[in-house]
Amino acid sequence: MTVRPEYVILGVIVLFANLAQALSGFGSLVIAVTLGALLFPIESLPPVLLPLNIVVTAWIVGRNYQTIDRRVLFRLVIPLMGPGVVLGLLSSDYLQSQTLRNVFAVMIVVLSILEIARLVRGSGRVDSVVARVPGSIWVFLSGIVHGLYGTGGPLLVYGIGREPLSAAAFRSTLSAIWLLWNSGLSIYFLIRGDIGPEQGFLMAGLLPVVLLGMWMGDHLHHRVSETNFRLIVFGLLLFAGGALLFR
Repeated sequence: MTVRPEYVILGVIVLFANLAQALSGFGSLVIAVTLGALLFPIESLPPVLLPLNIVVTAWIVGRNYQTIDRRVLFRLVIPLMGPGVVLGLLSSDYLQSQTLRNVFAVMIVVLSILEIARLVRGSGRVDSVVARVPGSIWVFLSGIVHGLYGTGGPLLVYGIGREPLSAAAFRSTLSAIWLLWNSGLSIYFLIRGDIGPEQGFLMAGLLPVVLLGMWMGDHLHHRVSETNFRLIVFGLLLFAGGALLFR
């Protein structure tokens, strides 16, 4: 059986995406969807990538469940992000693939420029324009984006980043959020028929790549500058977002 070249490239993308998440805490899904959309229709990616992400988030939650901030999870995220996820799912049924791709590309370009500017300035604070938007709005918008593309992470970080969370609580709480939504969305995709034998075989082939990326990132964590690595990641996302926009 011949393996199509685009699947090999997707495997490399997934490897890099999970290495990045283990190395810097940055969401693997936004990287995998942005680069993967250069090869595949963007709506075909979440049914494959979200179930794989359950493995990563379940591992993190299982090891760090004591540090999950239940107040943020149950009082802020679920009540606000939940309706957004539903709205995003319903909207995706009425948007054409080209429209989905273009809107996603614009979002990635804007977010990448903001993050690159912050990293170059050496500031740990988000830009004033972002900071002026209430956290609850970012949380709701992150739900819409997650329902549409499975990549609501960057906006959710803006939403809960101002909460008084330790680094450990922040990581475990985010992982619990993705474990919750991605499990629900995976069941939805399965019921709707978006996950079939082809997607199942692809996920089985990508699972070792996900685990390898996690292992590599964990071992490189103390050997690579996180700031420089994030500059590379956001530079790559900026390029990929622009390529998607003008494709």
